[in-house]
Amino acid sequence: MDANAEAMSVGELAAAEHAQPVRRVLSHARAAPVPITVAPSDTVNYPDTGSGATAATGGAGTATAIVNDTLSTYRERGNAAFGRKDFATAERWYEKMLATATDDCVGGMHSDHAAALSNLAACALAREPPDPVAAMRRLRPLLAALPRHVKGRLRAGRCCIMLGELQAAVGHFEVAYSVEKPATPVGGVQLRWAPPMADHERRRLVAPDGKTALSEAAQQAADGKQHANRLLSHVERARALGAASRVDEALYLCRAVCRSCTHSTLGQRLVVGVLESSGRLWQAQQEAEMALAEHLPGPSAGADDEEELVLALARVLGKRGKFTDAEERLLSLARSRQAESDGRAARALRGLRAGMQLKADGNAAYAAGDFVRAAAAYSRALEADVEGCLRPHLLANRAQARMHEERFAEALADCDAALALDAHSVKLLLRRAACHVALHDPNRARYDYAAALKLEPTCQLASDFLRRHDAMRRAKERAEQPAEGGYGYGPGYGPGGSAESDELDEFDAYELLGVARDANAKVIKDAYRKLALKWHPDKHADADEAERARIEDEFRKVCLANLVLSDPVKRRQYDVGGRMKDITK
Repeated sequence: MDANAEAMSVGELAAAEHAQPVRRVLSHARAAPVPITVAPSDTVNYPDTGSGATAATGGAGTATAIVNDTLSTYRERGNAAFGRKDFATAERWYEKMLATATDDCVGGMHSDHAAALSNLAACALAREPPDPVAAMRRLRPLLAALPRHVKGRLRAGRCCIMLGELQAAVGHFEVAYSVEKPATPVGGVQLRWAPPMADHERRRLVAPDGKTALSEAAQQAADGKQHANRLLSHVERARALGAASRVDEALYLCRAVCRSCTHSTLGQRLVVGVLESSGRLWQAQQEAEMALAEHLPGPSAGADDEEELVLALARVLGKRGKFTDAEERLLSLARSRQAESDGRAARALRGLRAGMQLKADGNAAYAAGDFVRAAAAYSRALEADVEGCLRPHLLANRAQARMHEERFAEALADCDAALALDAHSVKLLLRRAACHVALHDPNRARYDYAAALKLEPTCQLASDFLRRHDAMRRAKERAEQPAEGGYGYGPGYGPGGSAESDELDEFDAYELLGVARDANAKVIKDAYRKLALKWHPDKHADADEAERARIEDEFRKVCLANLVLSDPVKRRQYDVGGRMKDITK
């Protein structure tokens, strides 16, 4: 029989009968022994000992034996079906066992009743896909009556991990381990978060005599607690990494939680939170919509799961400017919770509507040229929008109003806060760049204009500023350079001259290699190899002197472009406006 199903031998049954009070005899069995039908195709017939014989000579004991034999038959047939992985048949036998095993223990639950509930939970977990919700329905009454039931605790711990209830899972495994563990584990193995134990490390968990290995149930409890604690650590660390903008590391931990908490949206909610906090709103919207489609509605979906996901999706939709869609999501959620007039969904809906009205008032004031009143309206809207659905748009609008008031430092702070919520907004990047220009910080302005141009290559405002800024920078550098080339290289050449420096700045590394600005390392490498073969001087040995000089110059440019774009650090410097001469020093 499979280890997950609970069996009870004849000796164990006898011990259980000896340890607990004799159960009430079923009313139909107390009068006289009659054949008990097990199934339509299988009957167990007990011989009739004569009219009235049972009542006269210990009829209660005989009836109890009949019930016990029937329970044993049900259990054995259920276990056999479980071993064949015929879980539907196994459940039918365990249900018969549950119906027959009366609950006659004062202050507790009879062993057969407990075994039936535990085995039904095992069937629910062994199905494909498993059903932890159904398993927990069986386990709750069992654990309420028998809190120290080890198999029940182990199965409840597994269910809680699948349902994303990690703290509850730790509690179940701790109880199971406290029942099964020896007094002193001589190996001193720490049962908190740690890498999975190897087989030889498992053997170190032994009984106080130093020889007897720890029971399999105790090992399962230790491993289960370790796994649940690891997932709790993943949850906390993913949130911290997301707040620190280490998005890829955070998402890796979130996916690990998704793989273990299969019947919960805990992992998906973590993913949405990380993406939302990093400003990757489109991806956050996709994740939230997929999670809602996969898990809701469904038997494993809780009300809290649905509310968290819908609120997250509404926030993301609002931040992306889809105010009507966000309002519809919140309205649907609030209607499904009519009894919770002051619940989170209702408050979020009221806040969104109030924020949209105040935003409209601010826009009207801005159009009328009353920038002070517009900024005040946007500030009130930020306070009203408790869920933050409109936050990046309100911050951007208030920044624009404050720029007209010449409060550039406050406008810059609003732009920074808005870009933290929507990192790919070209409008916000241009607005922050304008703040930097007003605050006499053209280098930071150049960074924002370059980022905006990368997101929107046709942005004329950004390209014009970059062209003017770079021309002014080169003119300033030429004015500051020595009249004679300097450093002993002669005029116009080498580090002290200007001809080579200007030449390095005259070509675009991406255009030279013929790759897009978001090309990956493989594309850049392939383009470099192709051009290096084309312009290698050894392939043009027969060229005249002028042609050879041109070829060598092209080859040098190809090598410089590859040097910069193949190095992530140099490429980042180049993308934000760094000069080829400075980067390749």
